[in-house]
Amino acid sequence: MKFSTKKLLGSKSRDWFKWLHKQLFPKNSWALDVDLELVEKEPRPFIVARFDVKVGNDKISFSEAIAYSTLIEMPHPYRIPVYILYANHSFKSHAEDESLSPEDRKRLAKIYHRFTVKELISADYRPDPPKTEEIVVLENATWEDFSKWQTQLRNNRKQEQRKALDLQTLGPDETRRWINR
Repeated sequence: MKFSTKKLLGSKSRDWFKWLHKQLFPKNSWALDVDLELVEKEPRPFIVARFDVKVGNDKISFSEAIAYSTLIEMPHPYRIPVYILYANHSFKSHAEDESLSPEDRKRLAKIYHRFTVKELISADYRPDPPKTEEIVVLENATWEDFSKWQTQLRNNRKQEQRKALDLQTLGPDETRRWINR
């Protein structure tokens, strides 16, 4: 990632756009924003996973339940896993303290930030709040733990994509042999 990209924070213009969308469109113009989506270029460009960040007792919304269900119910290799990252504390505390240098902010984040990552198995938008089924994949994780796990997730998903590409280039007999090996 380019240094100039890496140092960027959120966009106030994008935040205003989302706020105006909520205010100026009919109330049934449901939408959601993406907290974090992992992507890869190889073996072909694809979305590795989507992450939704929640703090405290936050729950997924109606719109999120619909979108996430769509992603996780797609057939392989198009299925996109969705993970809910539950932060123990807000990420803002150190990030917004302008008296701290960027290096101090990163150092404090490494010390104090902890979160649990759960894979979303299903989401039903009909109840209020939506009902979800999730499994814990990482608990009380540090940034280092999350980085290691994310690297493994990326590697696993790349392997899935390679397998899918291999199957697409084989004929029916070769596909059966490849699957049965």
